[in-house]
Amino acid sequence: MTSGTTPALPRTASSDRALWLWAQVLLDAFAWIVAIALAMVLRYEATFDPAKLPGVIAICALAIAAQVAVGSALALYRGRYSFGSFHEAKLLVFVTVSVSLILTVALLFFGIPMGIARGVGLIAFPFACLFMAAIRYLKRMYVESKAKPGETAERTLIYGAGFVGKSIVTRMSNDRLSPWRPVGLIDDDPAKKHLRISSVPVLGTMEDLPDIVRRTGAKVLLIAIANVDAKHVRRIS
Repeated sequence: MTSGTTPALPRTASSDRALWLWAQVLLDAFAWIVAIALAMVLRYEATFDPAKLPGVIAICALAIAAQVAVGSALALYRGRYSFGSFHEAKLLVFVTVSVSLILTVALLFFGIPMGIARGVGLIAFPFACLFMAAIRYLKRMYVESKAKPGETAERTLIYGAGFVGKSIVTRMSNDRLSPWRPVGLIDDDPAKKHLRISSVPVLGTMEDLPDIVRRTGAKVLLIAIANVDAKHVRRIS
């Protein structure tokens, strides 16, 4: 016998990602509206003529349409790149530059009838780009904070702050199911002493290892050195 109600479908990672991509489109649209408003304030020295309002609305609509069109064409809203990644940042700059050029060309032809200066699109570009980048960076910080290993994960030191060590620390820090939680790095290069990788600091060299273990309460030491010899491993042990 079945009830008359349909159980709610569980949310999946793909549905959450799709929801965020749609939210990103709306946030980018809002970023252009704010950027154009700021550009108008700067261009006209904080004075605004109500007669310019229809023109401002038209420019905002054009900016939003251009952002969605160019961003979709270049896969900015298809989830191809990780949120807040360097590759997404490069693409974001290219998209906003393209939208700014479209606005500038439109204002060259229609700016005078609308009473809007031709430079508004160029002035708005850095604001729009900054707002969009900030939103993505905050999103990335939020995701990374949720992905950190739990309190039950063993406190772990990583020996080696080179490429291998960086890769391991990044993976550990972004895996909430990881059985290890990185609390520090060790490297024999004194120049790396104040380096931080995914917020994990380099605490010293091998000579400092006993003191670092006491200070951090680490229970695991992971050697992340390529081509390490057996003699060096015995010395670390």
